[in-house]
Amino acid sequence: MQTVYRVYEGAREPHRLAVERTAEVLGCGGLALIPTETVYGVAVAVNAFSDAVPQDTSEFPSWPRDPQATVNGAAVPALGTGYRRIFTLKQRELTQTVAWLVDDAEALDRYGVDIPNEARVLARRCWPGALTIVVKALTGATANSNAAVDETAGIYILYKGEPISAMYCSSNGGATEDSENITGNAVGYLRGKVDSFEAAAASINANSSWTDTLTRSQLAEKANTLGFSIASADSIEITYSETGNVIGMKLTDSNGRSASFSGKACYEFCTSTLGLKSISFEISENGDSVTFIGSGWGHSLGMSQFGAYAMAKTYGFTYDHKVQPGEILSRLCRQSSQAAENRK
Repeated sequence: MQTVYRVYEGAREPHRLAVERTAEVLGCGGLALIPTETVYGVAVAVNAFSDAVPQDTSEFPSWPRDPQATVNGAAVPALGTGYRRIFTLKQRELTQTVAWLVDDAEALDRYGVDIPNEARVLARRCWPGALTIVVKALTGATANSNAAVDETAGIYILYKGEPISAMYCSSNGGATEDSENITGNAVGYLRGKVDSFEAAAASINANSSWTDTLTRSQLAEKANTLGFSIASADSIEITYSETGNVIGMKLTDSNGRSASFSGKACYEFCTSTLGLKSISFEISENGDSVTFIGSGWGHSLGMSQFGAYAMAKTYGFTYDHKVQPGEILSRLCRQSSQAAENRK
């Protein structure tokens, strides 16, 4: 079944149904025909690499069935996934490449390795936008990551006699957070701690500082999508944790109606509903505009990968550094130090 949606810049706001439906189709491995500034492109979501949501392949009996074929050095996704369907639809050889559309410079480190500094400067200046940068693709394993795995084989961290489920974030903005304020569940080894190391990696961390601005009416509209009914965020109250992260927010209009969020609900409102990169931020109010001034990207649980990079490269720490009172246990994993190094 084919459906055509029209989304255009002249609209008062994006056609929400079109955007949500397109995202749903792409997330399930479907394809979308999307106009760019030059041509129409066939698009598929990156998460459609997974074979967890196979599509009906009966209409494509001639698809190649070589499970060892590769694209960009990575195994070709399973038959029926959206990424595989692009090659079939365009009759393209499986060893050819496909352009990736990304939202910001951080994507260079998510999907590439050996990124030149010039590429970072261009990406930060032009993305999102019509600029194509060709870099070496991250294939999932490198000589450094393989060495880190070999050197730490058999080493693990226990909590009360049981292996931990380690958590990592890209960067924590200066401090991690208690797990109950993020997931709703208290975990003994996921406690908020100030990170005194991450700042040393700011020069390679695209999210060491960021800003985002919304109007008071936009804040109210976003809060109202969650069941509230406020006219405008005329008053904004912020609650901070002991480590300086935002764990509570209350928006109140001139009639006294309010929308309040705390703990997990606050985290989800800030990151999912408002689209902020982290809960490490302050606000600056200027008339009808509210600017969020923050640092970090991710859920702020466990170890910061940029913090690990700084510990290894700037301070000379290794994974077997002795734990001292007050130090963050999850910083001791050298594999993640190497992973962050590969992303620089």
